[in-house]
Amino acid sequence: MPESLNSLIEIHDSVLTAVETQAKQVKLSIEAYIHKSAGVPGVDPGTGWIQNVILTIEDGSFEGNTQSFPCDLMDGTLQINEEFMENEIPIPLDRYGQIVLSLVPKWSGDRLVARGTGIYLERLGEARYIEDVDFSKPRARATNGKVEPLDH
Repeated sequence: MPESLNSLIEIHDSVLTAVETQAKQVKLSIEAYIHKSAGVPGVDPGTGWIQNVILTIEDGSFEGNTQSFPCDLMDGTLQINEEFMENEIPIPLDRYGQIVLSLVPKWSGDRLVARGTGIYLERLGEARYIEDVDFSKPRARATNGKVEPLDH
């Protein structure tokens, strides 16, 4: 995956595969849909990739039902202090402050919420190219590790 491009995780095209709490950390394993662009990722044309990542929330707590994995994510937000991000997680990510990560699985309208004082992202393995992305055209969505067309 070209590293010099701007990138972010699109929450609604990603799959939450596990949640683990260890000591004061919450670790979320995600099969992330990553949009890379020379411009603004998530807005300008670019490419779509799938990569496994771990989001770690420091001094963390977790609320929500975690009985069904993997689960496709429908929506989500990330708040770091006063900065609010809708449906996106920036890459790279290593920040401290008041953290609230809220995810909405497709199978339930109930939110999964992780809170803490720091968040960082670790990428695992190699990213897999999925598609060229042009937001003026319909595109595919990752679903449990498979790519399926969006219903428009």
